[in-house]
Amino acid sequence: MNKTESVIPKPFDPEEFRKLGHQVIDTLSEYLSEALSGKEMAVLPWNEPDDLSGVFSFTSGGGDKEPFDEFIRRIISMSNHLHHPHYIGHQVTSPLPLTALVQVCTSLLNNGAAIYEMGPVSMAMERNIIELFGSLIGYNTGYDGIFTHGGTAGNLTAMLAARQAKTDYNIWEEGIHDAKRPGYMISDQAHYSIGRNVRIMDLEMNPLSGFRWMQVTG
Repeated sequence: MNKTESVIPKPFDPEEFRKLGHQVIDTLSEYLSEALSGKEMAVLPWNEPDDLSGVFSFTSGGGDKEPFDEFIRRIISMSNHLHHPHYIGHQVTSPLPLTALVQVCTSLLNNGAAIYEMGPVSMAMERNIIELFGSLIGYNTGYDGIFTHGGTAGNLTAMLAARQAKTDYNIWEEGIHDAKRPGYMISDQAHYSIGRNVRIMDLEMNPLSGFRWMQVTG
């Protein structure tokens, strides 16, 4: 078998990492300074999906010969500029620069939190943050929680927990009993994921089995 040569000459070289890291931080710092200054800048530099796919094809921008810092600048130039004063906070907020540095650490260490032995520090931090949030809400004892990667997954997790807690049989292990199907009442102001999650849990409206969930308005 022929040995395949890596396109990254030294994938785990600490000095190469240091050099590229300085380039990235310098480039991002320049961008942050420009965005925060309020200079004229398209917050959303719009491109059609097909056009943008071509701009970021494997052969665009010099291909694999493109300098790393130039590649980062190209990404920045066509991305949403969340730190610009004209950004109105659609969907996500502008992240603190310090959190980006922390993300670099977590990405390099890559300690998954699915099981304790792979992510012990993540578990400890998660537990302490949940305790802090619980105390801020006003809970004293008897509460716990988990972190998810987004609001939709968080809503689904909470709805699954509620479904288990409010059903008088083990719906997780036994599945849904047609004779005792739980239902949901959903406000018209609820996040769109709530109705979708009801369908994911097989509790959508079905004329053959009667009422399952209701969208409440007003």
